[in-house]
Amino acid sequence: MLELAQNLILNEDALNSLPEKKRPIFIYEWLCFLNKVLIATPKVNKNSIFISNIIFLRMIFENINHRLSNN
Repeated sequence: MLELAQNLILNEDALNSLPEKKRPIFIYEWLCFLNKVLIATPKVNKNSIFISNIIFLRMIFENINHRLSNN
């Protein structure tokens, strides 16, 4: 599952193919990978990475909440 999560763009096909209980783990692994890549990227302001991560995590959280409330 980790190898499918190692992409800069969320692999929604792989995510949708997983059982519901494993989807949060997949998203977490993808976010961890993305965080490592962003930190290792040269010439990037770390404050902008932090703010982007917060905004992105909020979007993910809202998306997961929306999906859970619709089930």
